[in-house]
Amino acid sequence: MLETLARLDSRLRRLQAGRTSDPALIALLLTAKETLRNRLQRLPSPMATA
Repeated sequence: MLETLARLDSRLRRLQAGRTSDPALIALLLTAKETLRNRLQRLPSPMATA
């Protein structure tokens, strides 16, 4: 999941830095990133099981 989040971040940075950025695609990627971050937050912490 962390790799997917990193890929989303890099793709967003490339799109936002480009001259012709697609606002719909950026919004879609931001939504996917937020969803993924929420999923990661709900995972139990490795320290909680120790």
